[in-house]
Amino acid sequence: MYAGLRWITDDGVDIRTAQYIFVGFYVASVAVVAKIYLSMRRVSPWLLVVLAMSKRLHSIFVLRLFNDGIAMLFLFIAVYLFVKHRWHHGCLWYSLAVSVKMNIFLFAPGLLLLLLLTFGFWRTIPPLAICGIVQLVLGAPFLLTYPVSYLTKVCLAPLIL
Repeated sequence: MYAGLRWITDDGVDIRTAQYIFVGFYVASVAVVAKIYLSMRRVSPWLLVVLAMSKRLHSIFVLRLFNDGIAMLFLFIAVYLFVKHRWHHGCLWYSLAVSVKMNIFLFAPGLLLLLLLTFGFWRTIPPLAICGIVQLVLGAPFLLTYPVSYLTKVCLAPLIL
């Protein structure tokens, strides 16, 4: 993500373009969270006003350009897909979110529980395999270049968090 952003912003010089891109991420995040809220029948539409007025979201997305916003956008997409019972697609987006920022991995126990309750033990394996395959594909350049360093950092990261 950031390699592409660096290329688009002339090696990080064009901050305004980066901010416009992050505004797009911000609007997409608010839209996805609004869809999640609206898919719940007992949630007041007033909650959307509070969501849209969040200064914290504005700060993360537009002022600081953190990767948290991108990771959370991907996580929100995954949650929306889970709400719509599109488990395999949700696992794909969840794994993409983990690939952006490792703290998303903290949602893994809850996701595992939901998968087990929904599918049972054996039918939970394919959605989990999707998560693993995404990590292998995205980690392939690092696995092929520095396998020991990559695996020790990746395997120990959940223990450190």
